[in-house]
Amino acid sequence: MNLQAIVVANSFGIILMLMLLTSVGKNIRRHDAAERIFYGMIWATILLCAGEMSEFLIDGRQFPCARLLNYLLNTVVFSINILFAFLWTVYIDYKLFEPGRQLRKRHIWMAVPMAAVLVMVVLNFFLPVIFTVSAANVYARTPLTVVPFLVSFFYLGYSELAIYTSKSNDRRYLFMPSVIFLLPIMAAGVLQMLFYGLSLIWAALAISVASIYINVQCEFSSVDALSGVYTRQYLDSYLREHAEGRHGYEGMMFDLDRFKSINDTLGHQCGDAAIRDFGRILRAAADGRDIIARYGGDEFVIIRKNGRGGSLRELADQLEKQVDAFNGTAGRPYKLNYSYGIAKFVPGRDTTDDFLRRMDDSMYRCKKARSMLLPDRRGREGQTL
Repeated sequence: MNLQAIVVANSFGIILMLMLLTSVGKNIRRHDAAERIFYGMIWATILLCAGEMSEFLIDGRQFPCARLLNYLLNTVVFSINILFAFLWTVYIDYKLFEPGRQLRKRHIWMAVPMAAVLVMVVLNFFLPVIFTVSAANVYARTPLTVVPFLVSFFYLGYSELAIYTSKSNDRRYLFMPSVIFLLPIMAAGVLQMLFYGLSLIWAALAISVASIYINVQCEFSSVDALSGVYTRQYLDSYLREHAEGRHGYEGMMFDLDRFKSINDTLGHQCGDAAIRDFGRILRAAADGRDIIARYGGDEFVIIRKNGRGGSLRELADQLEKQVDAFNGTAGRPYKLNYSYGIAKFVPGRDTTDDFLRRMDDSMYRCKKARSMLLPDRRGREGQTL
């Protein structure tokens, strides 16, 4: 084995994670479970890199308590390895789904394979279950060494399945194409499992964790934290980018009816909840390729390219059913009601300002038709049509 290469690879991983900690530690939102888990994943990666590097450095060397230290280091690495894989699964779940009792129950069941591996690790102090350390302080694998690797791959595979087979589009289109970031881990893990002496997996893991962080920062800059859909800035950028394209698209603009009264009578927390609920319903109803953005305080926009899925009027019918179901079963102190307008963008003829204005005008014609004397945000009173 090449100790110098092992030290360099794992030192690289440690340095990369320490740099990440200086950034994450300043900005972490303690109330956000996903961010707390990600913070733990960074520390786990540091410990894995440091632990494996130390294993190789002491393996075969003789000094007081060297064999015990070798046992402890390998025990720690196997334990943190499986813990990291489980944390990754939980992290994915928190990115995809809303926290709740059902999610916690799933995590309890998902922890069973991890617990089984941890039991094997503890038993290894008494029996050669996963690895052995000879009297000469030389580490060796047993046939069951493959079990922790397979369980780790199970967690990684489960996470990918959760992302790409989610029953709804809820948050899926906002989250990273994580398979790209897992490929280095999977490849390095297979190689390291087959060829003892290679030290690739934890350096690859450090690169993957850093890639996740970069992607999450991009998400923060383009995704509205409250509603879970894209920001107005992202929408403007998207419309500018596609203004000169050959294919046109449709747009639908929404405005929550009487949203101000929710804030005034029930409080801003209920108002925030209404925004979150409506954003979640939009994400679930829309096609995964649609662009959904929060246009203003209680206004949303959906953009669909021509030829992708059905028309937005079909989506409007589906959305109406989902909102009715929500109002009937959610048990909120408010009811979600909305007005919407639809417009088409024709490249070469329309400007993005014209397109947005037509959606806005169409939406307010709908609002006036639905409500008598409903205040218009542009200073005009609605009227019955």
